[in-house]
Amino acid sequence: MKRILITGATSGIGRATALRLAAADTEIIITGRRKERLDALAESLKGKGGRLLPFAGDVSREETMNGAIELAVKEFGRLDILVNNAVDRRNMTSLQNATREKLRASAEVNLNGQILLSQAVIPHM
Repeated sequence: MKRILITGATSGIGRATALRLAAADTEIIITGRRKERLDALAESLKGKGGRLLPFAGDVSREETMNGAIELAVKEFGRLDILVNNAVDRRNMTSLQNATREKLRASAEVNLNGQILLSQAVIPHM
């Protein structure tokens, strides 16, 4: 049985990954900013195979990253796979409209969040 943490699981690739992996013999923590969407996804996957636990929060925030990892370790004992999928599209814009503020905000999730979460997960793999 694989233990998995999926970020950005409420839509797109993250949601599709959760749907596919939940059908296998897995234990999964799904994260995303929208708690109601996470809860709905978890509810829709009950009884489909693996165990799925939602954890709401923004991966650019350290407390979200640490909380999701702590939940995984507490419930599953370890992690085997990280699907580092979260992307912040709220600040994406055309090159002409890009500002330092939008670039920094986007990089917090799209770059820094990815790297920092990967670093934080490694000791539990």
